[in-house]
Parts: sequence; C-alpha cells; structure tokens
Amino acid sequence: MSSGPPTTDTASPMPPSAGVSAAVMGTMDTLSTSPARPTPAATTTANPPARVGLQRTLPKVVVTSEQIPGEGEVTVLNRPARPAQPIYRKLVAAIHPNSLYSIAATPCMRWVLTGSEDGYIRKWDFFASMNGKNPLTASQRHMQIDTITKGGIMSSYWENDDTPDPFPETGRGTVKNPHYSRSLSPVYSLGVHSDAVWAVSGQEKYIALWGLRYDEGRKVHVFKEHTQPVSTLTVSPDEYGMVSGSWDKRVLYWDLNSGKIAREFKGHTSQISSVSFRPYYRTKDLDATDEAETAVEPADMPVPNPILMTASVDGQCKLWDLRDPTSIPQTLNPQGKTPPWCTSSIWSPDGSKIYVGRRNCTVDEWDFRAAKLIRSLKLPNNSGAVSSLACTANNKQLIW
Repeated sequence: MSSGPPTTDTASPMPPSAGVSAAVMGTMDTLSTSPARPTPAATTTANPPARVGLQRTLPKVVVTSEQIPGEGEVTVLNRPARPAQPIYRKLVAAIHPNSLYSIAATPCMRWVLTGSEDGYIRKWDFFASMNGKNPLTASQRHMQIDTITKGGIMSSYWENDDTPDPFPETGRGTVKNPHYSRSLSPVYSLGVHSDAVWAVSGQEKYIALWGLRYDEGRKVHVFKEHTQPVSTLTVSPDEYGMVSGSWDKRVLYWDLNSGKIAREFKGHTSQISSVSFRPYYRTKDLDATDEAETAVEPADMPVPNPILMTASVDGQCKLWDLRDPTSIPQTLNPQGKTPPWCTSSIWSPDGSKIYVGRRNCTVDEWDFRAAKLIRSLKLPNNSGAVSSLACTANNKQLIW
C-alpha cells in the first residue's frame, strides 16, 4: 500500500467546491403495502365526536366449492393477497474526490472496486457498508439527496501506477534503485476475478494485473500492446482470458496464463466504448438431449460463451463468434436518422436481446437471433448521453 487519500472508514470532510462524485449502493427488500393504522389525535373534550361517514374499501373475496376425497364438498374462501412492491431500504454513498470512471464487483457482491480520475483504486466492503452506521458529513450530504445519509466502508486502496514494469522489490528511492518513480494514471476501466483473487485496471497505455486476495495492491504483471487509454475491460466467463478495448480502435483477447495476445478483433474505425460476452446458461428444456446429459450437467450451469459483442463510438455494434477466428462479424448499424454515436451496450440477462445506448438520449433494443431493431426508447432531450446501461435480473427493467 502507498500513501494517498485517507484510509479511515469514516467519511472525511470535503469542501462543497471540490469535484465530488459518489457511487450509490443500495439494497432492495420486498415489503407488504398494507396501510399503516392512523394514530388518533389527543383531545381535551370529555365527549369526543362520533365517527360519521367512515368508509373502508374491503378486498373482494371469491367463494368457491371444491370436492375433497373423503370429505365431500368444501367451501373455499379465496382472499386475494395484498400486492407487494420493492422498496429501497438503504442507500449508501461511496464518496470520491474526483470523477468516477469505472466500477467492478464480485458476483457475490462481497467486494466492490471503484476507479476514479485521481489515479486510485478503492476497495469497498459492500456488506459492512450496508449494515454500518458511518454517517456522512454535512458537506458530503449537501451533494446527495435527502435519503442518503450513510457513507461506504473502504477496506483498502492503492495507486494505479502506470509504469511499464511491476514494482521492484527494492522499493522507491532506495540505494539499489534511486531512479525509480511512480506515475499515476486515471482508472479508465476495471475487471475483477469472481473470487476476488486478482483484478485488472485500464491505464493510459497499459493494463495492470493486481493481487487482490493475496498481497493486495501489488502489481503482478503489465500487459503492453495498446497505445492509448484502455477504455473497457471484461474477464472471460472461464476466467482464463480477458478482452480489452482502447481508444486506439483495437480490441484484444489476452491469454492470462501466458500474458500474450490470443486474438485481435479488427474492423472498428473509432474508439471502443464497451465489450461484453453474451450471458448463456444451460437449461434442461433447451440444451439437454438425454437423461445422461441432464444428470451430469444440472440446470443453470454456466458454460463458456462463444459470442462477444464490441461497440465503438462511431455507432457500430459487432458480434464475434469466438469458435471461428476467420468468421466475419455481424454488424448492427444505426437505423434511420440515428446519429453514429454508441456510448454503451449490454446484453439482456437471458442473452436474447441487446440494448445500445447512444448520445442522442435514446436506447435501441435489438433482437439477437433475428438481428433486427425492435424499438427505440427515447429519453428527454436534456437527459444527456446514455453512458451506462444495466438490466435487472428478471429482464423487466432497464436502468441507465
């Protein structure tokens, strides 16, 4: 670890004039929407007024008859269940002194990594943040909404050093290595191992591999091939490789065992905005052909994904088949009067649809199998570019 921003768990005071950004973390509970019983107001009169005109809407009860063996006909009262709606119970702000560029989290949401413009990678304890009572200062609460009053718990942090070689064991400024110095780079992108064993960060020209569970914050390896900032990173489903996209218009597939390039995806003419693998899960109804396969591979078992989606700022969204290196990618071009700007793209949870966010405040919904545009979701003109997208697990809501 190295010196830099404060490492205490409490939220540090910060002047309102400083450029402050926050990653808002929240938990969602499903509660009953039963109305609360009103509290009667206190009166000083000896004889309170009688209640007149009090009406209450009662739920409709359906009366049916069913035949039960051994008991005959039985009357059943079907009372409708009260509807439940999701209510966000807790919101926590992870305060950063500069603009926030990237976020990555483990699948279990135990650890959350954030990268900002100041050149530091911060590791947050999600569960401790949700269950903790770390209050925000008055200046920090001024930048948030009224319901956000708690701050996140930072577990550790380290510098995103963009030197071309890992840290030497002799350290900084010692007699054996007096000319060694560090240079911080904004954290343009992040990726993390599913078990939080290691993490990768995108820098000005390089990609750094960091120890996370063991020897935390130590630079293990540096991937050198890009010539401009690495804008996006994603780890392969089998976690033996990763895909990087950069402002130099290149998309590279890295072999993490050897540290070398396994494949390059050529065809983009502008800087890369996003890369992602198609989510795919084996199910009994679609992929199980016999009883033996069903017994060996249970349902909802993740398998290696052969489809990679890459998007660039010029508006192109390409789909690559990883099984055939010589195959021509399928391109989803902007339709109609859509301007050539693609700032983000994601898959639906079931992998059947693609959502592309653009600069003109629209989100295009594509059918993956038919490769056609389903619809365009138009946002207000003053909402700005759709720089980030996320889809809920039930595939019913889209967040941007």
